[in-house]
Formats: sequence, C-alpha cells, structure tokens
Amino acid sequence: MKRYMVWGVIFSIMMLSYGLLFVAQERAFEQGYTQLKPVPSAQMMRIVTGYGRQLMAEVTFVQSAVFLGGIPASIDHTTYMPTLAHNYKAIAALYPKFNDTYYYAQSFLAGFDEASTKAANDVLAIGWAAYPQSPLYPFFQAFNHFSYLQQPAEAADIFFKASHVPNAPPGFAHMAVLLKAEGGELEASLYSLQVLMRATDDPHRREMYSKE
Repeated sequence: MKRYMVWGVIFSIMMLSYGLLFVAQERAFEQGYTQLKPVPSAQMMRIVTGYGRQLMAEVTFVQSAVFLGGIPASIDHTTYMPTLAHNYKAIAALYPKFNDTYYYAQSFLAGFDEASTKAANDVLAIGWAAYPQSPLYPFFQAFNHFSYLQQPAEAADIFFKASHVPNAPPGFAHMAVLLKAEGGELEASLYSLQVLMRATDDPHRREMYSKE
C-alpha cells in the first residue's frame, strides 16, 4: 500500500511539473516571440531522463506545439525549421509510441523544403518501426518521396514493402507498380501488372490492370 502511495505522489509531482511548464511556456510566448531552442540529442536525454523519457518527450512536444502556435507572420520559417526537425526526431526516438509526433512532423516538415521533407521521412520511419502494422506511416513516406522529393522509385519500394503488411490496402501493390514505371522500371512494372491480373478474380480490377 505504501508503495502505491509513493508512486501516486511521484506521478502527482510529475503532472504538476508538466502543467506548470506548459503554463510558463504559454505565458512566455504571450509576452513576446521566443526562438525555438534545440533539445539535446535523444541519446543524451535517454541517459539523463531514464524512466522519465516519456514525460521529457511530451514536454518537448508541447514546447514545439506552443512555439508553432505563436509564430508571428514576419518570422522567416527557414530560421527554425532545422531546429523543429531536430526536436521531432528527438521526441520520436525518446517515445516512439507517441503518435502525435508523426502527424505534426508530416504536417509541418513535409513539403517545406528538401531537408525538412527528408527529416519528416526519418521521423515517420521511427513511427513505422513502432507500429509495423500501420499503413499510414509508410503511405506518408511514399507520398513525400513521390510528391515532394521527385523520387518515384523510392516511393515504389516503400509501397511494395508496405503491401506485405497484413491487411494492407490493396492499392499499395498497385501504386508500387505504377511508381516503378514512373521511375523508369517499365519492364518490371508491366510484368508486375500481369501478375496482378492473374492473381485477382475481380473483373473490374482486372480491367483496371489491363488499362494500366
């Protein structure tokens, strides 16, 4: 019983510290714009925080979210994007199961410039490793490769790997084929389409593959 009481006190102190830090950050941004600060490397934070790494990751995430919500229109986005990318990577490495990190990384990093988009894909790779059954994170990665980085072959590879995940959307295999053709691997794509045609009994899907 005493042990549970001790853990309850520790948890209460951690939550109080979390709330006070959030309020302090919010007030600081209300008083004036403050440049986003990079956090230490994930390896260093793991050593320092120990079992508190989840809390550290969430505090860092809140700090970045508060920062993004208070940026004046006059601020050049390029001044803070590398720091934001660094922080999201650190958050994901500290607490891979925290899904919000991947959504924010995709929303704020992907498509901004080449370096930021590659950073977003690095963060999403951690998410896919943490949730290997999820089709969302490889989809984001492939989309970034194809739409923002003009790398259809890399996108095709990701779609192909993701198509083997249990219950993966059937469109993943089809997208892999199309993007291989876009990347110059036309012969392989034609062969793959023939395989897909033979593998399905759906007449509408067979017609679609035939047209492709």
